[in-house]
Amino acid sequence: MDFLSLLVLMFLTLIVLLSHAQQPSCYDEERNALIHFNQSFKIDCDKVRSPYSDLILHPKTLSWGSNGTNCCSWEGVECDMLTGRVISLNLSSSCLYGSIHSNSTLFQLVHLQELDLHYNNFTFSPIPNAIGIFSELKILNLRSSFFQGQIPLEFSLLSKLSFLDLSYNVGGNDPLLVKLLKLKNPNLRSLVKNLTSLDTLFINYVDIGYELGDVLANLTSLRVLGLGNCGLYGPIPSSLGKLTKLNALNLKENDFIGTIPSSIQNLTQLFFVRLPSNQISGPIPSWFGNLTKLTYMNFDFNHLSGSFPPSLFQLNRLETLSLQGNDLTGTLQLDSFLKLRNIMIIDLSHNKISLHVEETKKGSPNTTLSNLKYLSLASCNLSKFPEFIAHQTNLHLLDLAYNSLFGQIPQNLMNSSIHSLEGIYLSNNLITGFHNHTTILPWSSLHLLELQDNLFQGQLPIPPSSVIHYDVSNNILSSEIPSVICNLSSILVLDLSNNNLSRDFPLCSGSGISDSLLVLNLKNNSFHGTIPLQCQHESELRMADFSNNRFQGKLQRPLTTCMNLEYLDFSFNQLSDVFPTWLGSFPQLKSYFDEGKQISWSYRETSKHYE
Repeated sequence: MDFLSLLVLMFLTLIVLLSHAQQPSCYDEERNALIHFNQSFKIDCDKVRSPYSDLILHPKTLSWGSNGTNCCSWEGVECDMLTGRVISLNLSSSCLYGSIHSNSTLFQLVHLQELDLHYNNFTFSPIPNAIGIFSELKILNLRSSFFQGQIPLEFSLLSKLSFLDLSYNVGGNDPLLVKLLKLKNPNLRSLVKNLTSLDTLFINYVDIGYELGDVLANLTSLRVLGLGNCGLYGPIPSSLGKLTKLNALNLKENDFIGTIPSSIQNLTQLFFVRLPSNQISGPIPSWFGNLTKLTYMNFDFNHLSGSFPPSLFQLNRLETLSLQGNDLTGTLQLDSFLKLRNIMIIDLSHNKISLHVEETKKGSPNTTLSNLKYLSLASCNLSKFPEFIAHQTNLHLLDLAYNSLFGQIPQNLMNSSIHSLEGIYLSNNLITGFHNHTTILPWSSLHLLELQDNLFQGQLPIPPSSVIHYDVSNNILSSEIPSVICNLSSILVLDLSNNNLSRDFPLCSGSGISDSLLVLNLKNNSFHGTIPLQCQHESELRMADFSNNRFQGKLQRPLTTCMNLEYLDFSFNQLSDVFPTWLGSFPQLKSYFDEGKQISWSYRETSKHYE
């Protein structure tokens, strides 16, 4: 064996020995600090769960001590292999509920290089000033943890930080989220002046509230920058063009004005740019086509104008292109998007673009974008169904609302993405029906179907049983409702209003339609027979409107099982009942209409009146 081979063998042996080495022993004072830190909290996962996150909660500290007293082996704790000092504490998603104060034993762990406490509940307490003691800290994650108040100046002492995330410390409910953290005094400039090693900075939903200016110009190591919903205003600073290592830029939901600065074209490493919901104006610069690493572009809800730059079709890595809610003009050939072979999301809706549709030649290659899942072309001046869509096989959402589409929906479109489509939006067109008057619709995974405000006529189209939202209001449908509508066992919202549907509405029982409904709207039709409502014991029905029909007879007492009902209207029918006093037993009912008169009440007042 030659010397080189022997050296390699010794090196591999050393690696194996190190991999089997025991964990270093932690220091008593650091173990005690961890124990006391943990004891300052309750473990309460219910106080941590959020409807805006799908993170899995796992209380790491519950296992502490079960594997001995060596804290270096505890879950979420990492020690230096040589010194035994605690250098990493990751208690993310650990159901911690309580406050952290500056006298917390956490701040005795002075050798920490990583501290991750994101997705816990620190009960609207401020971030302690003692945070500045962690002079070795490289990674700090306090995201979504219910911290509140001014971010302390001591952050500027953490000069070795490469990763900082203070995002989404918010209260309230979407869309009225309240920013809990603020950067006012000290401001953002004071915070980052010494943090020149930052690679990643997330401060989304931190209240900053001033012009950004050149505050970030010296953070030349930045690769990821998140400043969404920070109350920033003024022009997008040209100094951002100095951050030439930047991979991801998020400036969403601020009040930036003016045009996109030309210096952004210097960010040749950029693959993610997100600027929606600002006041940005002017054209989309053609030089975006030179940022060839881009995979994500979102400029929704601004005031961008001018024509769609053809240079964007050079971005062959692009996966998301979202430009909805702008003032873009001109004519655009839909088939041009076939050049974007990796595209997953296209949203051009609600601009002033006119999409030009050409017939795709049969047998022509590359007519399918295999990754395309979301196609939104609402309000794009379409007058006929694009054959382009018929070639897409993996669509999940199709939005062609607010166009001038007329006639029947063609068969080739009905055969498109037959197993993948989950949402179809065709409202506000001139559509008269489906190909060959099809009434049983084919899409097996469909959840949302909006056909309202069209010219549908004849029989009611019945979607698959997977549908949860079906709106076909404001059409000219006639004839009776087929009993197969009872197969819609998952439906939450059913709106058939303002048509000419007639005869009895089917009474569904067992696990039928009425079990899951939240909203049932049958107003302004020609239904007759009895009111078609039979709630099951656990019914979630909130709103039912039977007005302006020809329903007859008396209200059925099974209505009394609709205990969650908030709105009920059966005015302008041919009912022969007296005022139904048993409606007073509905604890949630806020509005009831009889012959066009509204009666509002509280449950207690109504019950007292009819005792």
